[in-house]
Amino acid sequence: SLGPADSVAEAVFRKSIDSLVAASSFRLSGSMEMIMTMKEGDREVPASMQMSLNEEVIQEGGSQRVKGETEIKGEGITNMKMRMYLIDDDLYFQNEGQWYRTSFTEAFNPAGGIGQIMTAQSITFMLESAESLTVVGVSDGKALYSFALGKDYAEKVLDIVGTSLDEEQRKTLERVLEGMTYSLRCTVDIEKTRITAFTMGLKSGVLEPIPGYSIIMDVLGEFNLFDYGADFRVDLPPEAESAQTVDLSGVNPF
Repeated sequence: SLGPADSVAEAVFRKSIDSLVAASSFRLSGSMEMIMTMKEGDREVPASMQMSLNEEVIQEGGSQRVKGETEIKGEGITNMKMRMYLIDDDLYFQNEGQWYRTSFTEAFNPAGGIGQIMTAQSITFMLESAESLTVVGVSDGKALYSFALGKDYAEKVLDIVGTSLDEEQRKTLERVLEGMTYSLRCTVDIEKTRITAFTMGLKSGVLEPIPGYSIIMDVLGEFNLFDYGADFRVDLPPEAESAQTVDLSGVNPF
């Protein structure tokens, strides 16, 4: 039934998260749009970014292999296409013909950082913090949920990102997280208890990374998950085996 999720509806939602983590494979496709208004004194500079993403994900025996292709374009930024491979914890990405390798665990930053690759880990990072779960629609055997993010989400972000920030930057991040509002929805196949789609909307308060400079940011992402358990391979291209190692553990959005 529609309205706040009862125990059965919540169990289906939680089981769908488990199903994503346990899936031997799945594919993901979607897009994200970010609109920013940057202001310095009386001068406003609009900027926008659109990103498309297509992935193939394999998860077996505690190992994960991901192939991703993304295209980024927009106003005020450099348009680019990027190929990415995640082999266990080694993240390979190609930029302007050069291959690079870094640690995905160290570079993973839900508040910024790389952000151009998604895994079951990065998706469930958000979904596991769902609160105020509400069933807003049921159609064709699928349930559409809306939800808010609990306080533990901000705490988890701080735990991950905080190690690369000094005390002042950490306090800035705390203020940023407190000022953000989220609009989140997730579609679940009820019989198979599988996530088939999710959308995330994010609106920031006024961010002030430096005195006299402010940013307001709106983000909308829409993603589809499909081909659970499909038979395909993800192999690292031979040319990526000689990738240059880079350290992105200190990358942060400030």
